[in-house]
Amino acid sequence: MGRKSDHHQPAVLLLLLELLLAIPSTSAKAGVELSSSVILFYDSELATPMYGSAVPQCELLLRRAVRHGGKRIQLVPTHYWYDKRYESQDQNACLPDNWADTDLRVDYYCSKWAWDAPCKPFTKKSIASFRDAMRKCLSLAVQLYEEVLIAPHLDLVAGSSKRGKWRNMLRFDPLQKDRHGNSYWEIMLQPLLQAANDAFNSSKGKTLHFAMGGEMGGTLLNHPAQYLKIFNATRAAWKAPARLQLGVTFYHAYTPGQINHQPDPKGVKPLPDSPLGTLDGGYGPLLPYDKWPGVAQLRAVLPDFKRLLQEAQFIGVSNYARAPADVQPSHMEGSTAKLLAEFAAMGVDTQQLLSSGKQLIWNEFGLGGGIGSCNDVPGIDARIGLFPWLGITGSYEQKIDPFKQSLAAKEYLKKYYAAALQLLAAGGGGYPVHGAYMWNVASWDVQGIHTSAAVWNTSVVQADWPVRKGFAVADVAGMIQAHNTRFRH
Repeated sequence: MGRKSDHHQPAVLLLLLELLLAIPSTSAKAGVELSSSVILFYDSELATPMYGSAVPQCELLLRRAVRHGGKRIQLVPTHYWYDKRYESQDQNACLPDNWADTDLRVDYYCSKWAWDAPCKPFTKKSIASFRDAMRKCLSLAVQLYEEVLIAPHLDLVAGSSKRGKWRNMLRFDPLQKDRHGNSYWEIMLQPLLQAANDAFNSSKGKTLHFAMGGEMGGTLLNHPAQYLKIFNATRAAWKAPARLQLGVTFYHAYTPGQINHQPDPKGVKPLPDSPLGTLDGGYGPLLPYDKWPGVAQLRAVLPDFKRLLQEAQFIGVSNYARAPADVQPSHMEGSTAKLLAEFAAMGVDTQQLLSSGKQLIWNEFGLGGGIGSCNDVPGIDARIGLFPWLGITGSYEQKIDPFKQSLAAKEYLKKYYAAALQLLAAGGGGYPVHGAYMWNVASWDVQGIHTSAAVWNTSVVQADWPVRKGFAVADVAGMIQAHNTRFRH
């Protein structure tokens, strides 16, 4: 295991030169930038200075991200759902198979002011506060960027252990009211729409990509008619001169919120050993459609789901692309291929879908450097490419940073991003790509944007930009910035 300073070195210049020479000759217009994400977990981060900063977290992250040369940004606001059955679960326990629990329900929706604050059920006042705070956040995003993607998240508040229950498996109705009389539409999508209408009010020529959620396939596939109603309501309410694009995003497997893959035949699984380890990531063979759990319900709503896909103007995929030691650009398309295979099993004409002008977006992309299901085991070599969705979370310490502890892991990280940038420079390979957004949090945050990625000087103007302390990897951040400078359009 080796260590190496993260400062820029001549080697990165050689890597950049090799990367640019390897890119097929193509017009600048064909290339796609690799954009950043502003991930927001708590209401205080939207419009209130916190964490010792003079400005709100949203503004801080937006201004850090724009330094990396992109014209596009993703905002990920987070609310929570409460399920009483899990309130006593040990939050410090490693429960590696938690992701696979499909017995999930919404008792009520709630929001957290800060990480250590209680999750409070929504009221008309708190919904209005969320709307107003998002308006401020979005207004700055519109000033700094040409395109904004909003992909909201729901997380489980009770029993959120080191690996919590997964929103993808929550098959909730977005229009159904909880015990406090609130629906997902009312606490999340509608206030975001209202905030965006105001923020984009004088932004002709700019674009809002508005996703119904991120990695929430269970709700989309089981209640597509409700989302069609939301599409119609959103289009009817949109008054801003900016271009509105409505879309749906998915994890690259388990799209119905059920286990529809067999175990990995090679036995590949992260640590620690667990009964469902070989199902993690969904890399085993896809089950025949008639063997999928809940297939009767899916068949009943399939016509509406096909219509939802047709009406969506973009489709997003969480592109945590599994890759071997000798990583190539083609490996970066594996997640898209998996997602489309699930669509095809349901009878969706995927060729027609992609040729109909639909935009394909990587709404999450990254390599976290972890090999443990609970995001607490750093990898030391190319094995990290088998589990790109796993990383290291919690307070930063150099001893748990895979890219500071292992030269081999860092070198693989460079190759992984070089392969992705080569594919994006060509606008995609077998699947054309319209946009790509990194998952800028904890060890996935190679740009060092989020406060979870390092111990920051929290002023807006950074004296030591780019950050060389924390999970940021300056070599890779430099590659991305050079790429984005080339393909800004």
